[in-house]
Amino acid sequence: MQAILQDRAGFIWFGTEEGLNRYDGYAIIAFKHDPKNPESLPDDMVSALHEDHEGRLWVGTEHGLCLFDRRTETFTRIPSVLDRVTSIVESSDGTLWVGAEGGGVFLRNPETGIFASYQPIQRNPTSLISFRVSTLFRDHSGRLWVGTRGDGLDLFTAGGRFLHHHSDAKDPKSLSNDNIWGIAEDSSGDLWVATYGGGLNVLDHKTGAFRHYRHQEKDPRSLPTDLLTSVLVDRSGTLWVGTDGAGVLQYDPAEDRFVSIEHDRADPASLSTNVVRALYEDVQNQLWVGTYLGGANLLKKSRSAFNYFTHSATEYSSLSDPAAASFLEDAGGQLWVGTEQGWLNRFEFETGTFIRYRFPSKIAGGSAILSLHQDQHGRIWVGTYREGLSRFDPQHETFEIYKHKANDPKSLSDDEVWSIAEDKDGMLWLATNAGVDRFDPERRIVTRHFDTLTSAGSAVAGARSLLFDRSGNLWVGGLGGLNLLRPKDENFIRYRHDDRDPHSLSNDAVMAIHEDRHGRLWVGTMGGGLNRFDPATEAFTSYKDFASNVIYGIQEDSSGRLWLSTNHGLARFDATTGTIDNFDMANGLQSLQFHPGASLRTRGGRILFGSIDGFYDFDPDSVKLDTYAPPVALTSMDIFNEPVKLPAALSTLDTITLLSRDKIFTLEFAALDYSFPRRNRYAYRMEGFSDQWIQLGTRREVTF
Repeated sequence: MQAILQDRAGFIWFGTEEGLNRYDGYAIIAFKHDPKNPESLPDDMVSALHEDHEGRLWVGTEHGLCLFDRRTETFTRIPSVLDRVTSIVESSDGTLWVGAEGGGVFLRNPETGIFASYQPIQRNPTSLISFRVSTLFRDHSGRLWVGTRGDGLDLFTAGGRFLHHHSDAKDPKSLSNDNIWGIAEDSSGDLWVATYGGGLNVLDHKTGAFRHYRHQEKDPRSLPTDLLTSVLVDRSGTLWVGTDGAGVLQYDPAEDRFVSIEHDRADPASLSTNVVRALYEDVQNQLWVGTYLGGANLLKKSRSAFNYFTHSATEYSSLSDPAAASFLEDAGGQLWVGTEQGWLNRFEFETGTFIRYRFPSKIAGGSAILSLHQDQHGRIWVGTYREGLSRFDPQHETFEIYKHKANDPKSLSDDEVWSIAEDKDGMLWLATNAGVDRFDPERRIVTRHFDTLTSAGSAVAGARSLLFDRSGNLWVGGLGGLNLLRPKDENFIRYRHDDRDPHSLSNDAVMAIHEDRHGRLWVGTMGGGLNRFDPATEAFTSYKDFASNVIYGIQEDSSGRLWLSTNHGLARFDATTGTIDNFDMANGLQSLQFHPGASLRTRGGRILFGSIDGFYDFDPDSVKLDTYAPPVALTSMDIFNEPVKLPAALSTLDTITLLSRDKIFTLEFAALDYSFPRRNRYAYRMEGFSDQWIQLGTRREVTF
C-alpha cells in the first residue's frame, strides 16, 4: 500500500498494487484498470493520491497521472505525465506539483490547466538534480522540497533554481544518505528527512546543518534500522517514522529516542507487518499505516482519560494478578489493592509500581481479598473469600486471621467477608454469606449476628454491600434484597422486588449502595439497573438504560454525577437530567467485565474501579465524550432488492427521481467514523412521511 488519503466527504482512499480502493468503514469499493475501457484507471499500481482545493481527486500510478470524476466514477488520463508518480502536492495558489520517478517535477497551471516540467539540465548547477524524484513536500513557508532516489535533497527557490543538499563523507553536518524517501516539518520549522540506508536526518532551519539519528548496533536507544520509508508530524506535533522491517517509530522528545510499534504474532491487534510504506493522519487524528503485504492498519492513538493498571508476567513490580477485587485509601493517602488470587498490593505513586503482600491461605490459587477497611485507630482490616477476617500489620507484614468456629457464637458466622463498615462507636460490621456480623475490633469477637433472608423469607441470603448513612442507619444489600437497620432497632426492615408493584425494588440482588450529597439513596442491582429510594414514600425509581443493568459499584464525582461499574463497561449517570453516558473499549477501556464491590473515590476526587483484568484510575472531570460528528454518506440504493443504475454516483447526488412503479426502495448509508465503525448507531426520519426519528441501532439501511 503506497498511498492513503481521506477526502472532504470523509471516505478513506487506499492506493495499492491492485488498484484504487474507497473505504467507508464497512466495505471497500475497488477501481481497477480495464484495458477495454479508456476511462478506467490507467494501471493498477497506484502510488500517490491528492485532493485539490476544488475537491478533485488526483491519482498517481506506475504509468502516469489521472483525474478521478466522483460523479461518473471515471478517470481522465493526463498525457503530460506518463512516468511513475511518487508524490503530489499543491501550492496555496492552486498550482499542482507532481513528482515522477524518471520524469522530474511537473507543475500544473491552475488557470490554464497546462503542465510544465523541471528536469535536470547538463552544465546548469541550479537545475533539478535528478530525474528520479521520490517525494515532494511543501513547508509552512510554502517552499517546495524535492527528495530524490540517490541524489539527495533539493529546495526549489525563486527564479526556478534548485538548491542542492548532498551527502558528504567529509562533512558531518551534511545528509547522511542521498536516498530520500520522506520529508516532514515540525512546529519549530526544522525538517525531518527519512532516508533509505542513512537513518533519519534533521535539517536545522536556522543553521542549515543536519543532525543524524542512526542505528547503532550496541545502543538500544538508537534507531532499530537505517532503512526508513516515510515520516509524518501529526497535528499534535508527534513525529512518526515508517521503516522497512522495524514497524512504526514514535519519537519521544523528552528522552530524545524512538519507541517501536511492531508486529507481534501473539497479538492480533498489533501492526500487521513491520514493512511500512505510508503514514497518514485522518480528521479524527488517527494514524493510518500502509504496509507491504499487510494492508492498512489504523493506530487508535490513546485519548483515554482512564489510567489502566494490570498484571504483567515479566514485571514483578506490576499488579500481582489481573483481577482487582477491593480498594483502600489509608489515612496517609496510600492506595491498597486486593486481588482475586489473594494478594494485597501497595501502590507506589512516584514509581507507578506495586509492592505485594501474600495473604496466607491453603486455598488453591489463593483466597480473594474481597474487602478492605481502615478503622478509627488506623488498623487495616481485610475481608476474604473463605478465609474470614484478618488484621494486616504493614510494619511486620503479617496477617492476624479470625474465622468461623463451629459452636462459637463469638466467631464469624461465615468466612466470606464481602464488605466492611464501621459505626460511630468503632464497631466493625461484616457482610458475609450468612448475613451480617457486628465485630468488636478491641476484643476480637463477634457481638451480634443478623440474618438476611431471601425474598421468600426462608433461607439465609448472602450480604454483599454495607453503608452507614448520615443518620446512622445501616443499609445492607444482598442476594435477598435491601435491608435497613435503624440505630435503636433490633430487627431489619426489608425491601424486596414485587412484580405487582412498579415502585418496588427492581431486583432482589443488591450489589452496591451509595448515599449522594443530597442524602438520596442509590441502589445498584444485578440485572435491575439502578434504583433511587424515596424514604418518604418508601418507593423505588429504577433506571435501566445502561449498556448492562448489572451494577457492581457506585461512586459520585465532584459534579454530583454517579459513576457505575457494570457487566459491560462503565456508565456516568446525571440524576438531574437522567442522562446516561456509557463507556467501553471505544473510550479506552481495556476490558468490560468489572468486579463486584471494587470501587473507590479518593480524597483527591479520583475514582477507581476494579475489573477482572486490572483496574482503572481516572479524574472524572477529565473524561470527555467524543463529540466528533461524522459525515453520513449514502452508499447504495436498491429498488425491489435490485441495485439501481443512477445518473451519477449516489454519494454525489442531491436529488433522486423515482418512477411511480418504484414502490419499494432501500437506501444503505455509512457514518464515516473509523474509530469503531461497527459500533456506530443510526436513526432515520423521512420528512413529509414521519416527524419521528426511528432508531436502527447498528443497522445501516432502511426500506420504504
